[in-house]
Amino acid sequence: MQTQQVGTELHSLLPGLMLSTAIDKNNVDLERTMSFSLDPLVTRFRTKLGLSQEAAEQLFADTKRFLYLCALSDKPIAPNETLDFGWHQFLLYSEEYADFCIQNFGRFIHHRPVRPDNNTPKGEMSRRAITLAQTVFGGTLSPNWHYPLLANHTDPCADSCGCSPACND
Repeated sequence: MQTQQVGTELHSLLPGLMLSTAIDKNNVDLERTMSFSLDPLVTRFRTKLGLSQEAAEQLFADTKRFLYLCALSDKPIAPNETLDFGWHQFLLYSEEYADFCIQNFGRFIHHRPVRPDNNTPKGEMSRRAITLAQTVFGGTLSPNWHYPLLANHTDPCADSCGCSPACND
């Protein structure tokens, strides 16, 4: 799907969503984003999580998809614990991560934990992420997109980072 079409469809399906003007939406391409490879990161997923090659590749693909959504959305979105782990591990390869962001989005996608003065209702950024993912990628997402406690709003990591042991590596 062309990026411009994605933006148009998102506005019709999610009228409250504002797409960022900080990047050229015509230059954000999902196919190019997904073609980026980083074998040492996939190996790290296998080692750290004991994943199969297929599951590690899926986690990297979903991490790239999440970052693609970050580039499209003007409002902050929050990863679940699995995608956050993938993002943290990608950030450890800082040069490759920076190149990935610049090549695919024209800017660096920063990882920002929620600050104490943030007034966003609990779970809103997580709901925004999953709604956006389902809209852009379709209703069938891999298990890496599961936000287990989103429905009852008790997930301590729903809109934050740093409360998981995986974040401290």
